[in-house]
Amino acid sequence: MKHFWIPLVMLSGLLLGCASQSSLKEPITPYQLTEANIIAVETAVRKPLKDPNSAQFQNLQSTRQGASVMVCGSVNAKNSYGGYTGFRPFWVKLNPELNYATLMNWVVDDQNFMAPVILRSQCRSAGMLIE
Repeated sequence: MKHFWIPLVMLSGLLLGCASQSSLKEPITPYQLTEANIIAVETAVRKPLKDPNSAQFQNLQSTRQGASVMVCGSVNAKNSYGGYTGFRPFWVKLNPELNYATLMNWVVDDQNFMAPVILRSQCRSAGMLIE
């Protein structure tokens, strides 16, 4: 019984360590995309599409947290049958200094009804709302 305080001290140190890590997070701020940034984002989103030239974009939004810029939006493009799929959400990680974007996630089809919910949640956690 005399050593019961050792786990208590270890647990409190662990909790303090977690608290200090979360307080080090940088704030999320709005980020204004440049024309070159938009081209980089659209290029990244077009890569996996069946008909990249048919892509239509809407609702591009972006935020910055530290050096990371996250871009969310919706894309509508033609599928293998030549019909448009309807606007589907996506999110991209952008390096604004290099104008290089990486597609992180997008909703390919309607097979997984949770995919749009998860993706919109990712965007919302970065301060953006997409339809």
